[in-house]
Amino acid sequence: MPFWKTISTDLVRVLAPIAILLVGFVGFFVLGAQTKDPAKEKAAKQAPLVKTIPVQLHRGTIDFEVDGQVVPAREVTLSVEVSGRIVKKDAKARAGRYVEEGTVLFEIDSRDYELESERLRRELGQANVNLQEIDVQISSTEELLKLAEDDLALQIRAVKRVADLAAKRAVSESDVDRAQRGELTARNAMLQQKNEVSLLKTRRSRLEHAKELAETQLERAQLNVERCQITAPFDGVIITDTVEEADYVRAGDSVLTIEDTSKVEIACNLQMDEIYWVWGQLPRGTTLPEDQATQLRYELPSTEVSAFYRLGGREYGWSGGLDRYDGLGLDEATRTVPCRIVVDNPGEVHVGEKPAEGVLWPLAVDGPRALVRGMYVRLVVEVETQEELLSLPERAIQPGNRVWIVRDGEDPSGSGKLRVLKEVTVEVVDAAHDRVLVRADSAGIVAGDVLVVSPLSNPFTDMSVREEAVQ
Repeated sequence: MPFWKTISTDLVRVLAPIAILLVGFVGFFVLGAQTKDPAKEKAAKQAPLVKTIPVQLHRGTIDFEVDGQVVPAREVTLSVEVSGRIVKKDAKARAGRYVEEGTVLFEIDSRDYELESERLRRELGQANVNLQEIDVQISSTEELLKLAEDDLALQIRAVKRVADLAAKRAVSESDVDRAQRGELTARNAMLQQKNEVSLLKTRRSRLEHAKELAETQLERAQLNVERCQITAPFDGVIITDTVEEADYVRAGDSVLTIEDTSKVEIACNLQMDEIYWVWGQLPRGTTLPEDQATQLRYELPSTEVSAFYRLGGREYGWSGGLDRYDGLGLDEATRTVPCRIVVDNPGEVHVGEKPAEGVLWPLAVDGPRALVRGMYVRLVVEVETQEELLSLPERAIQPGNRVWIVRDGEDPSGSGKLRVLKEVTVEVVDAAHDRVLVRADSAGIVAGDVLVVSPLSNPFTDMSVREEAVQ
């Protein structure tokens, strides 16, 4: 190899490492001279963008839904109270017919009862005549008694005069005996008249009792005459009818069943969690009188309920109220609480969902005419809670009832504050209309906190994010 080539090769081997070192030193000083950290600036620019919504304080009711079945509020079986043949059956006395209170549905042959009533009326008249007679006898006897008393007084004075004369030996002893005998006769006559008055008064008392008995029997006979007409006890619809005209019925036989249509009830079952909120409607610390406190242990507070029935693609609604337990305790099979809801105006049918308070709920012009037995309805129970609750959008809730909130965090470089994620587990108490309610005292969040509602990819606590507020 020529000498000059050998020298060139050696120079390259020596100068190449030196050149590499120089380039490294230059790069180090250039990068050190930069005012910003490119990696951090890039990381800041790459912080994920999240959509957020502020947490709101809940104002209003807690609404939860259950299913229920409409049942009669009152259903009465009419039975005859007198025996006889049915002589008339009204055209409305048929199953499915609506009747008004007081409508005569059946008439039983009343001739026997009318005759008995007339007989007792005459017997009562005779009792009045007997009392008048005895009153006349008592009056006459009392007059005779007065005369007997006057006669006795005269005889007593006569005996005294004879006794005075006998003391002067002006009369004989036979005259004295005669005067005393006259006194005894007068006294005996007076006693007989007294006994007669007492006897007549006793007889009058017996006649008065006989009159009262006749009056009672007459009243019963007249009642039997009235019972020959069977009338509707209230406005309602006849469910069953079991007899026809010319049938013979005995006292106690049932003839029809009628259902009261002035109101209906809805049978439903509530979960214990739902009953908890119903119980909690009284303000905390409320003190009730002992009698009311005892009653409240076994009764439900007044609670508004809306019932909805879907028909023809539309929903029809009724207003009602949670009335009472259906019995006492939990159903052993379902571990739920049977309850009854009362709808006072089953014929007042509304259309659509119940609007906000103060807005008129429009009445339906089509669809069902009334809420009737057998309908399966959706119930919305509106509970006025006394607890402080927070309202969150449902899309912010992650599996396990977790939510991500955005709060201020420290920048590790010390150059300022960052917005970072914090994970919080909440206790959901109700969910409806794309919103959930959580307890304010156990959620770890407060009204005004910012919730993440957009999807996150592999989020972690203190992860830096950028925000975009949404409505």
